[in-house]
Amino acid sequence: MAFHYNLLTLQNYVALNFTAVVKFLKKSDKKIGGNLRQDYVAAMVELPFYRCQALGELVEDTEKTFRLLEGAPAAAAAKAEQVSIPAQQQPQVSIPVQQPAAVGSN
Repeated sequence: MAFHYNLLTLQNYVALNFTAVVKFLKKSDKKIGGNLRQDYVAAMVELPFYRCQALGELVEDTEKTFRLLEGAPAAAAAKAEQVSIPAQQQPQVSIPVQQPAAVGSN
């Protein structure tokens, strides 16, 4: 259970870290008058740390293993996979990729 909790905590940390960097860059761009955020975010989402697909798959695999270890029948395990887990237990991490603003629009 501690491993699963640590995975979820790491998922939350990745999302929080990304949000903090984007907010910092937004304020920086506003004060400096530059446009660092767009380029930096595009490069940042390519980094392995921010690719949450592997982490999400690891969380799902861990949950499946727990169900098997708990001795849940196959039908109950299949049903559990179809039931959505509340956001408090399994956060959904999505990293928004901001599209460039249209030229001449403010």
